[in-house]
Amino acid sequence: MISDSAEAPTDASLAIASRQTQRRRLQLVCWQLNMKASRVRPAWDVALRTQLLEPVGIEPGTGETLYRPSDRGRRARRVLSLSSPRA
Repeated sequence: MISDSAEAPTDASLAIASRQTQRRRLQLVCWQLNMKASRVRPAWDVALRTQLLEPVGIEPGTGETLYRPSDRGRRARRVLSLSSPRA
């Protein structure tokens, strides 16, 4: 079941959901986060606007743009992973 929790995803959670350099689209990230697109869209838009994600192609079945983390997005992910507390 897709969550409509009060917590919106952060840029960090988008980076985690897109941690692979595989191609992603908004709907797949929503599915991975188990959240509705209306909750994910604001963070997705910030990630696009700040160039953390870059377009890499078109999905043949849907015609939707596919994205992957840009160099800037991968650097941000490394910085976040270095600053996160270890158990």
